[in-house]
Amino acid sequence: ESENLTGSGTSSRNSEVVHAGIYYTAGSLKARACVEGRRALYSFCEAYAVPYSRCGKLLVATEEGELAQLDAVAEKARANGLSGSGEALVRLTSAEAARLEPEVRCVGALHSPSTGIVDSHALMTALLADAERH
Repeated sequence: ESENLTGSGTSSRNSEVVHAGIYYTAGSLKARACVEGRRALYSFCEAYAVPYSRCGKLLVATEEGELAQLDAVAEKARANGLSGSGEALVRLTSAEAARLEPEVRCVGALHSPSTGIVDSHALMTALLADAERH
């Protein structure tokens, strides 16, 4: 940080999204760092009472021709280690997607249950406190 106050510079300008690790090339450093980092981040948030939400995310196909792309995304996610309860992408019908998000209009979707959001300012404060303790 270039500022006097921790988290008031570049770190405070992020999207606060916790990415699941869906899109990266399987086996790549980005894929491994994203998947392992997400798990570590959620654990840290639990341990240090940092506000977060595993709110999930929908990836939607708005026309039949896009359904195969959803299958390809799901396969890439599996190859990146997103498997098991709470991590694996789940294929949804249009009705199932609408139950999660009533305003969505699609022919099918994938639900990413491990995508989330985190309070970045609370996270930076917790990281600083942890660093000062060690």
